[in-house]
Amino acid sequence: MRSYPSKTVFSIYAFSVFLLICRSADMSFLWHVPQSWIYLLAGILSLFMINQVHYDLKQGKVIAVWGILQFYMILNNLEFGFFLGNLNKLIFFFVISIIIGLPIQLKYRLFDNLSNLLACLLSVSIVGWCLYLMGINIPAGELYISDDNFHVLRNYYFFVRSERVVEQAISFIPRFCSVFQEPGQLAVPCAFMFFAGRANMKDIRNWVYLAAIILSFSLSGFSLLFIGGVLLYLVPKFKQSIKAKLLVIAICVIGFTSFVSLQETEDSDNPFYSLIVARLAFDEEKGIVGNNRTHTYFDARYDELMQTSNVWMGLNNVEPNLLDWASNTSGYKKYILYFGLIGLFLTSWFIYLMFRYNSTYESFSYVMIVVLAFLPRNLIMTPTWLIPVVLGIFLLGHKSSVLVSNSYK
Repeated sequence: MRSYPSKTVFSIYAFSVFLLICRSADMSFLWHVPQSWIYLLAGILSLFMINQVHYDLKQGKVIAVWGILQFYMILNNLEFGFFLGNLNKLIFFFVISIIIGLPIQLKYRLFDNLSNLLACLLSVSIVGWCLYLMGINIPAGELYISDDNFHVLRNYYFFVRSERVVEQAISFIPRFCSVFQEPGQLAVPCAFMFFAGRANMKDIRNWVYLAAIILSFSLSGFSLLFIGGVLLYLVPKFKQSIKAKLLVIAICVIGFTSFVSLQETEDSDNPFYSLIVARLAFDEEKGIVGNNRTHTYFDARYDELMQTSNVWMGLNNVEPNLLDWASNTSGYKKYILYFGLIGLFLTSWFIYLMFRYNSTYESFSYVMIVVLAFLPRNLIMTPTWLIPVVLGIFLLGHKSSVLVSNSYK
């Protein structure tokens, strides 16, 4: 019989993984903690899980592709990279490899620990945010300015708020981003955790994630909720009884009617209209108004790249001024710009193999959610995204529920 780690040891390990997720998202309570320290801590505590790891042939293939991907990322960053940055990539390779090799019971337990920690953090943050909106004076701390000068944030300890005038002028109600740098960076990981937990509304943590996404007024977050809801709830329901089919049709009709009505009213004082519906309006150049992750000069340089041999490995090693004109942009184009089509292929291969060996309708739907999230945001290789994604694919790939109560000594 397998001997599982003690509750204390595993909780400390899970907490280090949680800190890694938080630091890669540059959460406010870790602003002054060097990133390399958190990576080192997570790497050291992952060592305690080595005796729990077992790779079968399928998982071995996933690890092999993951290793090739990380080796490519290091090679892609050699000329202008830093030693600590590449060391962090090696540690991250080790951390993810350990997670992939954990038995399914411990994967569930890790997800459970991470979900508890994130939900507790967001709960406190949401309470502080609601008090702030009610006009209660919340002590303000330091002003944080990111390295690219894009994020200007005031730290209110329970949450941060953007001090950029252009963002404050968008709507009469500010957007919630908890301790993350921006609303979208909060909403997407929350959506990953929400659907990895099978959107079970009997679980109070999923209500916390849902509240955080709604308060963020993030177009990405709302889009993921809609697509995920359709794929994981409406489609399965539609295959059931006549009543279920009628319910699905009624929800679609009501949703479509509400959307059209909001578009026609053009109520700029309605935050849902100004931050979500208005950004879904058709645009001849961008497709939709909300597709604003790049600018004209960036798109021109991207089009140039697609016509040269650098399209295979990207510009990260050959363009020293890449950061100057690619900052304040996001999306799959930026990912290709940095890592080339080879990087995109290896990343896709890695995600595909995890899905292939954990293939269910739920895991397929989850991968579709991840792909949708990736299109406007190129953060798939960060711990904030990849750890929930790996756990989500493996957990949703198991058709039967796995008990976790016996996963401790």
